[in-house]
Amino acid sequence: MAETLLVRLLALIAADQIEAYGKAAVAGLNDEVDHASAPIHTLHFGTVFCDAVGG
Repeated sequence: MAETLLVRLLALIAADQIEAYGKAAVAGLNDEVDHASAPIHTLHFGTVFCDAVGG
């Protein structure tokens, strides 16, 4: 997922122009928040972004 989002992001803006980034997740009314947040709170997801933008 991180690689897919990164390709789309870098098509819009150069990596050296990115000053900061945040993470968010959306869960439906009957969903567990943990199910939405688990994929973005992993080293794999964060490391891909940090490596790409020098963060």
